[in-house]
Amino acid sequence: PWRKKKSTQNPLARLETPELQFAELFAVLTVLTAHKRATSNKNLRFWCRSTSTALIAASHKATASPSCAAAGRVTRLLHSKQCGTANLAHRRITAVLLLLRPPQSRGWLRAATRPMSALAAKPSPEEIERRRRAKRAERAANPKKKVQQTQKKQRDPAEEARALREFRIAPLIDAGANLQSRGSYDDVVRQLRRASLAGVAAVVLTGCDVDGSTAGKDFCERWAAEGSTLQLGFTAGVHPHDASKFTDDTLSKLEALSTSPFCVAMGECGLDYDRMFSPREVQLAAFRAQCALAKRLDRSLFVHVREKEEGEALGAYRDAVAVMTEAQLIPEKVCVHCFTGGTDELAALVDFGCRVGFTGFLGIAKRSGATREAVASLKDRLAGRLLLETDAPFMLPDKAYLPSSLQKRLGLRGGKNEPAVLPAVCGALADALGRDASDVARETTEASRTFFGFDDASSDDDSDDDRLDDEFAKMQRKLGITGS
Repeated sequence: PWRKKKSTQNPLARLETPELQFAELFAVLTVLTAHKRATSNKNLRFWCRSTSTALIAASHKATASPSCAAAGRVTRLLHSKQCGTANLAHRRITAVLLLLRPPQSRGWLRAATRPMSALAAKPSPEEIERRRRAKRAERAANPKKKVQQTQKKQRDPAEEARALREFRIAPLIDAGANLQSRGSYDDVVRQLRRASLAGVAAVVLTGCDVDGSTAGKDFCERWAAEGSTLQLGFTAGVHPHDASKFTDDTLSKLEALSTSPFCVAMGECGLDYDRMFSPREVQLAAFRAQCALAKRLDRSLFVHVREKEEGEALGAYRDAVAVMTEAQLIPEKVCVHCFTGGTDELAALVDFGCRVGFTGFLGIAKRSGATREAVASLKDRLAGRLLLETDAPFMLPDKAYLPSSLQKRLGLRGGKNEPAVLPAVCGALADALGRDASDVARETTEASRTFFGFDDASSDDDSDDDRLDDEFAKMQRKLGITGS
């Protein structure tokens, strides 16, 4: 009701007794004392100093009345440690009143210009100085004990390298990782060193647009110059999310990127009917163009297909198979990566005859039930068509495959996936197939080498362990991660 009035009178003047005035203040404070605007600007802090006197005085006057015992408790609370500093108490009380009153009604508050003057006389300069000396002497006599903070345990590169070597299963190939657009080159190098220790023989950097594909090419060239045994390749394509940006100029740039000796496939391209960042017809047009390019260049094609997760299905897999069939692609030279569908979708891909990539999604129990059932039901028809990938930094498997203690030993950061986690992905796929993980590792590695054209160079050679340890420790030191 005060907001409707433009009076300069004290809005509490209509309350005749201190008890009623205090009760009104107390009711307002109970509701709004925690409001975020209480300390939001300088004006409120200024009014805190000039109005706290009248407010606290009102509570003191009400304390004298037997019928308002709550006022005494509030008065004591204002001066107690529970309310923080006195300045904090002033801010809370004054800001609440200012929130309820228009500027025209604030004139009555300006009368109290000296904080606390209604409660006690201002001490003399000599008294202030005496109190300060007494407080300094008390602090000197009772110094606060410094709490000794425990030093954070630093990473031990040697221990991480040992844990990564123990984690390996067999030589593996990561068919898809999104690294070049989500970190510096040094950070990517660190991940590749760790992956090599974990038994990863090759990694493919997935290109989702022209810039990402170009960055993948640059990373591969720099990596090759370092002479590491781990092979690094990239794909060149435009993701369906960016299909709206696809032009004839884009197609010519992708063709130019395909001439690089490190380009192992075209893509990632395809259809995504779940998020629909690009219209359906636009996705289909961009996908057809990239399929035609892969056919003309006789290159492998890395494909993304995702059906609508909620509501009626839109037929993403049906449309993708139709486009690839129309382009007369060789099924063995097509890989639909990061499969997350069910039995019907997987059956459509098996009937077409393409390869299928699986990620740590299989190790996420709450989401992968239908996918695991599809793999189990069609496992006999999937022989020789399976590829492993991390899709890093996404699709990190559950703790069933990566317990917290193991993540710490491996040096995983912030719950993000990386190529070194590929043995856990292999374990998840092996469980879905009901097979031994080492057998699945050998089969998927051979399929990846055939599809991408990697050399048959094993990273499981123990003679390279010492060199890899040295390279890994050197990179750790370069990034400022030293052992204790």
